[in-house]
Amino acid sequence: MNKAAIDDIYRPVSAIIVRRYKFNRNRTELSYMLVQKPRKSHAWQFPQGGQDQEETGAEAALRELREECGSDLKVSLVDTIPIGIYQYKFPRKRTDGYIGAKVSFFRADYLFGQCQPDGKEIIDYEWLIREKIDEYVHPEYKEALKSVFF
Repeated sequence: MNKAAIDDIYRPVSAIIVRRYKFNRNRTELSYMLVQKPRKSHAWQFPQGGQDQEETGAEAALRELREECGSDLKVSLVDTIPIGIYQYKFPRKRTDGYIGAKVSFFRADYLFGQCQPDGKEIIDYEWLIREKIDEYVHPEYKEALKSVFF
């Protein structure tokens, strides 16, 4: 199957990795924001969602962050091209024609504000250091993140 055909059957999705620097006296601590979806499995992930036809991946990542966390949270986009890709198949047949998703990851630096979960798409969030993320995410997602955290 050629690349164009694969792109047609995998839904384009953009994820945003929001990182926050905390400067302490002796070191700089870096944490990342994960959000919790209202489901039993695969609940914790970076804010993400489907890319609309007229927008770039980076634009979709910023829009999804705004939709899921509200407009109070301000970030500065670091990447305009993906720093990593995670492709997976959906667990069951869907009616939209897609058999899976192709998630593109973009980074952003936290500026100010708070994530205010909408209670529908997102029910909670956490700021976590890199080592703690593995405890929250599904093993397949964790594996995909290896290419993102160099």
